[in-house]
Amino acid sequence: MSRLIDHLITDIRAHTENEEFSDSIGIDDEEFVRFLNDAQYRLHSLIVQNHSSIFLQEKEISVVARQQAYNLPSDIYIKNKVSGVEYSYDSNSKNYFNLKPVTKRSRCNEEGSPMDYIRQSGQVLLSPIPTDTGATIRLTYVRQIPRLDKRRGSVGSVTLDSSTNTITALSFDVATDTIDSTAIDKYNFMTIVDKNGNIKMKDIPYDSYSTGTGVITVTSGFTYESGETIEVGDYVCAGKNSTTHSELPEEVERYLISYCAWKILKRDSSVDSQEATQALAEMEGEIVAAYADPTDDIYEIPDINDDNDPDIWEY
Repeated sequence: MSRLIDHLITDIRAHTENEEFSDSIGIDDEEFVRFLNDAQYRLHSLIVQNHSSIFLQEKEISVVARQQAYNLPSDIYIKNKVSGVEYSYDSNSKNYFNLKPVTKRSRCNEEGSPMDYIRQSGQVLLSPIPTDTGATIRLTYVRQIPRLDKRRGSVGSVTLDSSTNTITALSFDVATDTIDSTAIDKYNFMTIVDKNGNIKMKDIPYDSYSTGTGVITVTSGFTYESGETIEVGDYVCAGKNSTTHSELPEEVERYLISYCAWKILKRDSSVDSQEATQALAEMEGEIVAAYADPTDDIYEIPDINDDNDPDIWEY
């Protein structure tokens, strides 16, 4: 979605006649942000329930010899939506094969080449415990789309150590922008985005920051992911995995606006909210249906047999 969340809020204020506000009167922006996120989360949930493949993402995780448990990605939907796990004993993409999902009661604590995986409390467990050096698992999972937030400040200076993927120094630009301390202080993390809301570095933990100098003390031990970066002039959002622009397409903007307007009208005890309820339900149905697989091509039945599986060998 190309529009900044601030512009959506302006439209909703006009639609609900809530354009006059201050610190003491009216509805502040934070309620609009919360309701827009409610709308996005609801729609994302409905789409996942019906077409979960829309939000599938892959991530490769390095395997440590004799380590059984591996953390799931921070942006995985409801912390457990794993679609598949593959294993490569040498990290070569040609050697990936599917691991089978099993229950914890089937867990094998012996060492060997993994054949199964178990989901457990934000982790996947490999079974048997891997002994390979240089192996990787390729995780396919349903991704949670980023939370919406306003620009809470901008980057005034930054120094990154690319050899260790650490932030050496980071500060707000206090000369030209105001730090939104009220919003930032609600979280122990921040996310850096560019002017179009593209996330450049997410889930940055911090211990403190100075409103005078703008210097941010990043929590010791934090390492950013390969490919992430920060530049002067980027914007700061509060919280983990946040952005100023929704990742949902332009066609969904009308729903976010209508949902937020409906919540505001309900808050104002307006009779208009009753009419909006039916319209929202119709929009939800239209949008979810639009996410159905659009291809008219013909798929072949997949061959999921593993030629190395002794159970299917012919004698």
